[in-house]
Amino acid sequence: MKSGEMESMMKVIEHAAEGTDMVLAKVDAVLDGLRHFEGRSLNGAGVLDDPSARRAELVKAKKDIEAALAAMDAITWPSEDDYSKCDE
Repeated sequence: MKSGEMESMMKVIEHAAEGTDMVLAKVDAVLDGLRHFEGRSLNGAGVLDDPSARRAELVKAKKDIEAALAAMDAITWPSEDDYSKCDE
């Protein structure tokens, strides 16, 4: 394999790794934003204690999920061949 081809494959892998970090950061934001639901923020009657706040959290989580998906779509993902050729 030519040196230029190897460098090109390495750049694809490095770009995918950087993109993965961005995706994971967005997923972390989703999980952080939904933490109130872990404790089931309910009042004594079994109703959400602050529905407008919980709705806002869900809307933000939806935006964060959409951002994570967009970040994933923007990545050129390496193939298994790319990985194995770089290991040679």
